[in-house]
Amino acid sequence: MHRFIALSLAMAITVANAQVARPQGDEPAVQSPIIGEITLEKSDVFDLSNPEENNALYRLANRLHIITRDDVIKKQLLLQSGSAYSEGLVSESERTLHQNRYFYDAHIRPTHRADGTVDLTVVTRDVWSLGPDLSASRSGGENRSQIGLEEVNLLGRGQTVRFTHEEDEERRSNSLEFSTVTSVGHGYRYI
Repeated sequence: MHRFIALSLAMAITVANAQVARPQGDEPAVQSPIIGEITLEKSDVFDLSNPEENNALYRLANRLHIITRDDVIKKQLLLQSGSAYSEGLVSESERTLHQNRYFYDAHIRPTHRADGTVDLTVVTRDVWSLGPDLSASRSGGENRSQIGLEEVNLLGRGQTVRFTHEEDEERRSNSLEFSTVTSVGHGYRYI
């Protein structure tokens, strides 16, 4: 027990001496760069510069699709103009964007400027966010069917709406579900 106390005291004195021995003000403080501009580069569902995707159906789909809104993307970023730049927060922001079913791809490109600031370019590409839900089954002599429609990026707001009609031999039912993601600290909450 006495050895443990002596060892603890010796370590405390060593740490205290190391802190006192450190010259104050001789070394310049290393500061993180500050974030300058944050630019959004949003791409539609189909890339019409690609000859394989440049046809009448894909052009119509792009016209009908509403691209994800700026505020929906910015709410998910853990960085903002004027805050300290952090590669960890850039990576975490990318992970958050990738979790959205309405993005095909999302990444953040930092650009270091000569004045020490870092500009961020957030690059996203939407997916076609409206899809059917069809199923039919037979079990125990009973037929069951389900038909539905789901939109995972309603009006470009990142909200999900789903309509489902289910039917079996005894009953029919319809359901309408709505959910949205709101930022809560560094996580997200589904309503």
